[in-house]
Amino acid sequence: MVTYLPGQLVRARDRDWVILPPDEPQVVRLRPVDGTDDEATGLHLGLEPHALRETSYDRPDTSRSGGLACRVASRP
Repeated sequence: MVTYLPGQLVRARDRDWVILPPDEPQVVRLRPVDGTDDEATGLHLGLEPHALRETSYDRPDTSRSGGLACRVASRP
């Protein structure tokens, strides 16, 4: 049996998800990466044993940064 850890990224149902802390041993709690906590759901591994697969994102390309400059306000 595969162990899923909170914070791990997975792919299921054509969407990327973040694993949440478990409530039940057979249910993996998920929150969509591109969604809100209101869209969190559970996936029962007994009913969908192969529904999850690991996913990842490419590391950011620092050469393409937006050049955001931070300004610090001077104190009187």
